[in-house]
Amino acid sequence: MVVVADPRVRSTVTRHLWALGVRDVIEASSIAEARPRVGNPRDICIADVHLPDGSGLTLLSETRAAGWPNGLALSAADDIG
Repeated sequence: MVVVADPRVRSTVTRHLWALGVRDVIEASSIAEARPRVGNPRDICIADVHLPDGSGLTLLSETRAAGWPNGLALSAADDIG
C-alpha cells in the first residue's frame, strides 16, 4: 500500500513498484483512506511521514500491529531538520 498525499509522488512510487514487478498496489492519500485496508496485510506499507490527517509513522505502527511484515516512511528533503 502506498499512502502519500501528493498525487505525483504517490504515482511515482507506484510506478517504481510496478517496475519491480508488483502489480497489486493499493493507493491512498490519507490515513483515513488507508485505515480500512490495514486489516488486510500486504507485503509492505509505504507511507509519507506528513499526511493531511496525521503522521504516517502512526499508520506504519498500526500496519505492523495488524501483521504487515514491512513498512517504509517517506519524507521530503525539506522536512529533515
